[in-house]
Amino acid sequence: MTEIRTLETRDATLIGLGAIVGGGILALGGHALARVGPAAIAVFAINGIVALLTAGAFAELAARFPVSGGAYAYARKIVSVRAAFAVGWILWFAYIVAGVLYAIGFGVFGAALLRELQGLSGGPMPAWLASSSLAPGLGFLAIVGYGLQLSRSGTRGGQGATWGKLVVFALLIALGALALPSLGSAHLVASLDGVATAPPGLFVATMGLTFVALQGFDAIATVAHRVKDPGRALPRAMLGSVALALAVYLPLLAVTVVAGPAEGTTIQQLARNEPDTVMAAAARGYAGAAGWWLVATAAVLAMASALQANLIAASQVARSMAADRTLPRSLGAVDPDRGTPTTALLATALAMIVILAIVPDLESAGAAASLIFLLTFAGVNGLAVLARRRLPSESGAFLMALFPVPHVFAGVVCTLLLISQLLTEPGATAVTALWLALGVLLYSAVFAGRAEAMDAFAEGHDPHLLSARGRTSLILVPVANPDQAGPLTELAGVVSPPGAGEVLLLSVVRKRTEEALLQGQDVLRRALLRTIQTDPPPQALTVFGADPAKQILRTARQHRCSALVVGLSKLGDGAGGPLERVIEGARTDLVVLRAPLGFRVSEARRILVPVGGRAAHDELRARLLGSLQRTGEREVTFLRVLPPEASADDEEAARRQLRHIATDEAPGRATIEVVRSDSFPAVLAARSAETDLLVLGMLRIGRRGRGFGRQVLDAASGTDCAAVFIGRRV
Repeated sequence: MTEIRTLETRDATLIGLGAIVGGGILALGGHALARVGPAAIAVFAINGIVALLTAGAFAELAARFPVSGGAYAYARKIVSVRAAFAVGWILWFAYIVAGVLYAIGFGVFGAALLRELQGLSGGPMPAWLASSSLAPGLGFLAIVGYGLQLSRSGTRGGQGATWGKLVVFALLIALGALALPSLGSAHLVASLDGVATAPPGLFVATMGLTFVALQGFDAIATVAHRVKDPGRALPRAMLGSVALALAVYLPLLAVTVVAGPAEGTTIQQLARNEPDTVMAAAARGYAGAAGWWLVATAAVLAMASALQANLIAASQVARSMAADRTLPRSLGAVDPDRGTPTTALLATALAMIVILAIVPDLESAGAAASLIFLLTFAGVNGLAVLARRRLPSESGAFLMALFPVPHVFAGVVCTLLLISQLLTEPGATAVTALWLALGVLLYSAVFAGRAEAMDAFAEGHDPHLLSARGRTSLILVPVANPDQAGPLTELAGVVSPPGAGEVLLLSVVRKRTEEALLQGQDVLRRALLRTIQTDPPPQALTVFGADPAKQILRTARQHRCSALVVGLSKLGDGAGGPLERVIEGARTDLVVLRAPLGFRVSEARRILVPVGGRAAHDELRARLLGSLQRTGEREVTFLRVLPPEASADDEEAARRQLRHIATDEAPGRATIEVVRSDSFPAVLAARSAETDLLVLGMLRIGRRGRGFGRQVLDAASGTDCAAVFIGRRV
């Protein structure tokens, strides 16, 4: 489903501001002040510079790939589906943990507000109000409330809270600035003592702890598919949200440090007494009780909007992963009326609730969230470098100046902060390691098959994808029969992605005679004439050798060919001869064509794909079907043959399997059939008259290599149409 782009630049900027401003500094600013005192100003300033540079990397990638999913989508476009799963799995968890951080913060400040109200009433403190479970309970209610609200209203909404907290912070900064002249220069100098003299190790550790306070601009990338004019709007929104956040953070920290502590005390002493709510306590120092109420109110608004933004971002990452089958496809479901990923939202909210029950306090949640985001941001800076080097830049596209210095600098700093977190936060390190281990297990056991098949289809269908990933493919085509040279070369041209793949035609001359050499070169000449218009044109190679199979295998190894396309004049040729040795010995993907005289792949419109219960050839089949559908309109039918005694449940399971395969490998243009029969060859023979090309993924794979199984030979022997037999890389 194509979604309408409805978000303006302002909307996107407010999503970023909602995720950044307030929540991080109010939740973790006190812990930074408790650790390094006034040097917290420098901590946030340097983190801000790194965040701005990283936002530039995100902006480059988002403008180039304006799709949902953020860093996950970029990794899939530029590296591989396996790397994308790792990035997406980490990023999903990062947003979940960040959401928990802000839910805890919401509970902490919400509980403080309720207790302050109770104190004003003058009555005794109820037991529930004094309970330590009040803050987690309020955080739980916030997660549930926003999860339900977002599932109904989508990514819009919540802007009132963002505007409200910006107004409150501006008022606090103004009140603090008004209080400065009455404090005197001696107090000002004493308050700022230590801004640049914190111990380096502690300073770096504090940067790592609080880096998540600048996170949030990346949330814009997760909804890029809904932003109008993304090439201009996304960079402006990302860089603008970070710049505006710093315009709030640094003055607020300055007035807190200078005007917040009472005479004779320091901000570090105040922060060590109450690190979670020190910003409110400091505001009481320069603005009285009204200052405390302003900060507490702003904190509740800030935590709520940041929680909302991270819920949105996490659900969009989960939705994008589900669309690529790296998470269960049910998480990709979108409400047709509201356009919201309801299942992903609710699953994310549930995960937040589970983590909320585990994480003990704000500092622990902040440490875990920062660690995971640092890992992600270091990777995104690297992806930006790869994208600039591999892909041509469009005219007018957003690009950071002085490439690659900004990306390298930001990536190195993120990596150093990450190492610091790994060494100083063992709890966060353990949680991250467990999550990664769970991801590896789930991907290898559950998601890898469908995810890699769908990714192979994408590579076959979109030739630019291989170029973006910095990969090329070389297809080896041994040609010996002049009648087969044309169809084989044409099929290889389909399999080889234009711009990212090449075809190498090979003629093996058995005898060292002029006649044999001329005959071999004539075969190559005919093949080259059939593909003279292709771009790039195929290469040609002639070798001498008494054993053709040995020469074919040697050439495939020497040239590191990714696939081998060979011809089969009749089915019996595959048993015990040179072709059988090639099939068994090749360590590449294998495509074997049996075609009638005059067959052209480009004219094959009706494709029949029998599917068995095993998934041994799913990836290669998907790549082949993607390539075929790239070159023209095809009618693809996926067929499953069940025994007559199969149950209704078996038939429904087979239909469900075929529907999933059809959606992934022939989207919008496939039909499915489930037939009951005790003779698979008879079904194929009956269907061959109405089929132009039969794709059989049933080459035998065993300990001794590959070969034609008896079943595939029997099934194909009764058909007259062209047939392609595929075998995956061994």
